[in-house]
Amino acid sequence: MDFSILAIPDHEPAPNSCIALLGGGGKTGLQQRLGRELASKHDRVLLTSITKSAFHSEPRIICKAEIVDDDLSPWFARHNPLCVMGTRLNAYKMDGIEVAELERFKNKTDITIVECDGARNLPLKVHTEYDPVVPDFFNQVIIIIGADVVGTTLFDGLIHRPELFATHWGIADDFVLTPEFIAEVVTSQKGYSSKIPASLPRTYFVNKTDAHPGQADALARAIFAASGQPTWYGSVQKDILTRVT
Repeated sequence: MDFSILAIPDHEPAPNSCIALLGGGGKTGLQQRLGRELASKHDRVLLTSITKSAFHSEPRIICKAEIVDDDLSPWFARHNPLCVMGTRLNAYKMDGIEVAELERFKNKTDITIVECDGARNLPLKVHTEYDPVVPDFFNQVIIIIGADVVGTTLFDGLIHRPELFATHWGIADDFVLTPEFIAEVVTSQKGYSSKIPASLPRTYFVNKTDAHPGQADALARAIFAASGQPTWYGSVQKDILTRVT
C-alpha cells in the first residue's frame, strides 16, 4: 500500500514540496513511512519538525549543528530520507528547527515532511496560542486523528490537555466524543483549521483502522461530510489505506 498519495495527491510533487503533519494518533509513524516511500522515488527527502518531537534511532537523526552552511548534500549522499532536528533535550525528546531554517532547508530538497505540532502520542488535542501555525510556504497539510478516540470521554486518557479541551469546546467531563463532534474539532476554524492558512490544501487521515474499524469508518465519513476534502482511513502499522468516496 502506497501512503505517499496522502502527501502527493497528484502523484507529481511541486519542486521543493513541503508537507505538514498536524494532529495526533500516529504522526511520527506516518512521517517515517512517507519518508521511506518517497525516498524510493526522490533523491532528497527531508524529515523534520518545528516543535518538540520524540527521539528515535531510525532513521538516524542529524542535529542541525552538524550541518555546515546549510549544505545538506553531504548528508543526502549517505541518508535518504534524511532526518534533521534541533538539540537533544533528554533521552526521549528532541527540539525542532526554526521556521526560518526550515525554509532554507526545504529549498535544498525534493520533498520535506514536517511535524507541526505535538500531541504526546494521543489521538485528539486542543491547540493553544503556543502551538505553531503552519507556515504559508507549505504545499499540503495532512491532518491525522486516531480512531480510538471515538466514543470515549474527556478523561479516558485519549485527549491531550483534557481540561483545556473541555473549556475550549464547552463540554462536560462525561460528554461522549461522537464522530460528528470530532469532525468539527479537526475541520473547523475553532479547531485545527485555526493553525492552517486557508489557502493550503488539506488531506485527512484517520489512523488505527486495524484495531477500531467501525470507529475509523464512521469518523472518516463524518470528516468528509464536514470538510469535502480528501479523507482516508487506515493503519500505518498494518498497511491499510481506504479513501472515503
